[in-house]
Amino acid sequence: MTNTIHEEKERLYIGESDQPDAELVFEEKNQEMIITHTIVDPKLQGKGLASKLVEYAVSYAREHGLKIKPVCSFAQHYLTDNPKYEDIIKR
Repeated sequence: MTNTIHEEKERLYIGESDQPDAELVFEEKNQEMIITHTIVDPKLQGKGLASKLVEYAVSYAREHGLKIKPVCSFAQHYLTDNPKYEDIIKR
């Protein structure tokens, strides 16, 4: 398994495009990155893949001047539980 993150329009994923090991889907509008869901293959859960995708999303948002609105419960907990993301979250 490779942990390389691939970018597509409004999608980040690890693994193959048609059968990703992990995926983060977002909408980009009004200078916001709205993270709608993260999903990890059940047999790969607990290996930090979702966290890696959210970290990448933060870098992407900062690079593109976006604020993150985490609708996905995983992204919401991950980002709001850590003060270092205070500047990037859309409240």
